[in-house]
Formats: sequence, C-alpha cells, structure tokens
Amino acid sequence: MFKSFVIIIVIIFGLFSTVIGQEISVKSILQDMSESFVKLAPEKYKKIIQFNIKDDEQMVNYWVNLMEGSTVNTGKNKEAFIIFISDKLTLTKIYKGELNALTAAGRAKLSDRAPLDILPGKGVSFSQEFLLYLYYYLCNFFNTAEIKRIKFGSDYSRFIHGAYAVALFYDKNFRSAWYEIKKGERLNKEGDTNPFPQLLIIIEGNGFLKYGDKTVEIKKGEAIYIPPDTVHILWTEGNKPLRIIWLAWGEKA
Repeated sequence: MFKSFVIIIVIIFGLFSTVIGQEISVKSILQDMSESFVKLAPEKYKKIIQFNIKDDEQMVNYWVNLMEGSTVNTGKNKEAFIIFISDKLTLTKIYKGELNALTAAGRAKLSDRAPLDILPGKGVSFSQEFLLYLYYYLCNFFNTAEIKRIKFGSDYSRFIHGAYAVALFYDKNFRSAWYEIKKGERLNKEGDTNPFPQLLIIIEGNGFLKYGDKTVEIKKGEAIYIPPDTVHILWTEGNKPLRIIWLAWGEKA
C-alpha cells in the first residue's frame, strides 16, 4: 500500500510539474481577459481593441472586436478604438496580479515611456472622453476578476514621481494611489503642483511635507488636504519608509 501511495504521489507531482512548467501564450492571456470583460462590461465599452505585444524580440499584433464577442485575432485592425503596446513579460505579470495595468501605464509625464503604453486608434483624439475609456479598460479589462482586488506594496510598485507607487483606481474626476517614500527619496520636486484638490493619508511612518513655502512634520494617523495649485513635496529622514494613500478629485483630476 505504501509503495502504491508513493507511485500515486510521483504521478501527481509529475503532472503538477508539467502544468506549472507550461508557459501561457499571449493570445491565451488576451482571450481570457476578453471573455471576462465581455461578461461584465457595459455595452458602451465594447469596442475594437488592438494589442501590440513584443514576444521573443518580435512585435506581434492582436485585436478583438468586443461588440461581436471575445475572439482574439492575430494582426492589426484599422478600426481599433485604442491600442495597447507592451511585452509578454509585462502582460504576464499583469495577468498573474503581480502588477496592475494602471500602474504599468503610469508615467510622470506623457513623454515618458511605460511598460504598458497607449495609443488612440486612427481618427480618435486623446480627449477627456478617451481618458475615461482608458481608465475603464486599465481597471477592468486587464483584471479578470469579478471583484476587483488591487494589491499594493513594494512588490507591486513602480518608481514614479520620485517614489514607489501603485495606482489603485482612476475614474471620472477621481484618482487614487499608494506611495512608499524611503530615506533619500522625495515624492514630487520643486514647483510641482496639480490643478485639483488632493488628500494625503499617512498610513505608515513619519516624515516631512513641504506645503507651499512651509515645512511641517507628518506622521501615521494623519490626513493632509492639499488645495489645487499648491506645491507639495514629501520625504522622510527615518530608516522606515513613509507610506501614504493619495486621493485626488474634481473636474481636472
């Protein structure tokens, strides 16, 4: 009986190893994302989407017409509403929940490159309306779960605006993110302002905030309101990181 048990364990482990060793294809990932999105998304977001994904040093194009279903096709589509540009490693990390699409697309300024880049389709302008579609796709297409869980922490972050960040959720007139600022780093730089109100919620650590022309100490358990067009720079002198939740809202957010 013991010998049979050992044989069964070996067989099961062998099968398990084979499954784990299988590398999922880009098309399979996009197919799963498309199927999940079609089931949950409102009709207005079901458009033609194109993906340009670098796979083994070669750029491969895919597209899906979400108005007609979830079948992923190979090639380009001149009627695509939006084009996502990335690589297989980034797409796989997003699919596994190791990086969310909003964070992957994040950049300090539009001219920066990001692991997940975006282009409007032919004849589509980069308008405020387009941005709302973009936010929806980033938060919902690339996350296949019905209940959207967003992991945050150092392991899921990218270095943006002078510190490590995880974009949490963006929507019309609303943005949110998690930031970690370590000793020697500064979130924002001199002259940085935003045209919308913000709230900095200190969840761990302590540090300093330059607010306009004043500098004040900040610590865990505090929330600081930042009015529009106000210079604000955060840093810490301690050995433990300063961690915050950032909220922004209003017509220009």
